[in-house]
Amino acid sequence: MNAIPLVEEEIEKGILITGKDITDIMMMQNELDMAFALTLPNSKVEYKLKNTVEYMDTYDPDSKMITITGIIPDGGYRHIVNCLRLLSNLYQKGVAELIGIDKDQLV
Repeated sequence: MNAIPLVEEEIEKGILITGKDITDIMMMQNELDMAFALTLPNSKVEYKLKNTVEYMDTYDPDSKMITITGIIPDGGYRHIVNCLRLLSNLYQKGVAELIGIDKDQLV
């Protein structure tokens, strides 16, 4: 859901609320979670990944400083799931064998 204030001449006139049904996305995420959990050597690895944060940031080239703008609590887990999804696509196309990626080694 998203809520945006409607302002006219510096006076709040209302709020525009929009929503999107994410049932399909959540079902897909649950399926990926199950598939991923089955490929992990043990639950400690899954726990560690789900608790590895990822930081969103912006880089200022003038000051050469990075400013953290957000945190993805399970960022490490999401990256691994995405890697496994990409690997499964490579296997389907026969590319993984050509470049020598072994699923067990990756996991």
